[in-house]
Amino acid sequence: MAFTANTAFQIRRSNDRYDDLQHRTGLYGSFSGSDFTAADADAGLLCNIGDGIPAGGNYMTLAADGTAKLYAANTTDVQRLVAGDNRWAVGNQTLGLGIPAGVKDDFTELKVGETYAFGPGNFSTLVTTTNKYARVSDGYLVGSDSAPASGYYFELDTELGIDYFVEANYNAFSRYNLVLRQA
Repeated sequence: MAFTANTAFQIRRSNDRYDDLQHRTGLYGSFSGSDFTAADADAGLLCNIGDGIPAGGNYMTLAADGTAKLYAANTTDVQRLVAGDNRWAVGNQTLGLGIPAGVKDDFTELKVGETYAFGPGNFSTLVTTTNKYARVSDGYLVGSDSAPASGYYFELDTELGIDYFVEANYNAFSRYNLVLRQA
């Protein structure tokens, strides 16, 4: 799969510095019976945690809805340049990098009451000041004017609102600051 443009994830207001277990090593993909197939994960893709992987970490699968605990793909990598047998890690343009298929990386456990930022690519329908709620659908967010009756959902943070992700010294794209809620 190609990565979706303008996806991003950022922890905005959290207690994660006092909760090391909020960051889990995971391998994203899907199951067909007991067979696991690794897949690319966009930045901020919403997932559910699965069984442990024998070599460490957990299998992560697409969050179809907000009924189970949510995790977000939160890559710790940087861009790579490859020429022949040489590979260089380049630290510019790190915003919105996805996790390539077959690579274990960080998945952040999302906690009720904490604020997270997503890019416009993480939505199938954007949130606005009037459509300030977002529910989970197939790993992405769907803006709505009302909160769902059950499960996990997001609400636009009234203080942080909608601003911009900054990369280098320019505004890259809109940043939607959302608080995780549970009905």
